Amino acid sequence: MRIVITCPDINSVHGGIRVILEWANRLQDLGHQVFVLDQAKRLKCKWFPLRTKVVNNSYIINRSDCLIVTSPHGVQFLDRLVPKKFVFVQMMEHYFRPGNAKWDEMCRLFYTTPFPMFSISKWNIEEMTHKWGRTGPIHYIGNGVNLDHFPIKNPIKDGKTILIESPVTNNPSKDPDLLQIKVAQRLMAEGFNIIGYGREPIEYKLNEYHVKPENKTLNDLYSRASLLLKATRMDARSTSPIEAMTKGCVTVRGIELGDDDLNHENSYRCGYNERDLYDTVKMAINDPNLGTKAKICQQYVHDNSWESIMNQVNQIICN
Repeated sequence: MRIVITCPDINSVHGGIRVILEWANRLQDLGHQVFVLDQAKRLKCKWFPLRTKVVNNSYIINRSDCLIVTSPHGVQFLDRLVPKKFVFVQMMEHYFRPGNAKWDEMCRLFYTTPFPMFSISKWNIEEMTHKWGRTGPIHYIGNGVNLDHFPIKNPIKDGKTILIESPVTNNPSKDPDLLQIKVAQRLMAEGFNIIGYGREPIEYKLNEYHVKPENKTLNDLYSRASLLLKATRMDARSTSPIEAMTKGCVTVRGIELGDDDLNHENSYRCGYNERDLYDTVKMAINDPNLGTKAKICQQYVHDNSWESIMNQVNQIICN
């Protein structure tokens, strides 16, 4: 089957784009002819080993058998005459731009399309159904981890290293109160080794910080850290915690809504506030069950492979 997958920008380095590009590679590996329609009109993916063809002109949609729109950015393409059309929702993106009426309308059209939807979040499904009035079919799926990029290993850890990811962002649905930075700096003052990474440079002092690190550096960071400290108001399903799982790095998660991969067996969850986050980190550091959670994490990523997820996606697309 000839499949076109839309992407807002293949060279925007973050977990949601990584997931889209994993879908493209893996659907091609399953025997399809896959094209990634890059709406930023990039010619080449510079950070991820994308094996499919990248196209910039939407004419390719008219010659395809299947269209998968992965963001409200591409909702206009759903008007094209294509035998099969799907949408893939990775987050309720209207929360990214509150008060933007044009963006809200694009999101509404994306959420309520009659075409079948893939969603990675139970609360997203609940909101689309009850708040936005979606009546079209929804397939709930998960995300996998590329074990070639992030192999499962059991590194020796010093017990004093804590990792933070994307601590500063303009996205109001993420960490507008800078809880990760606030808690990290408190922990630094207590002698912990705080390391981090993100898409942008930060003005806050950490023991070590990397901007847009490559996989080799990411694996090293996950290997050294005993805990990943991550706080956001809401998320559908973040990728860094499950990447960290491959190295037995357990997540302390401050959040109001979401992150379906994380439960009280494989992580430490608390509310989105500084006191709870700090107290939970300190509890996790001293938890005699931390090693058991690390092993549960590694089993979790082993059991929830991209292969099983994409086989499920492929069956839905082909039926």
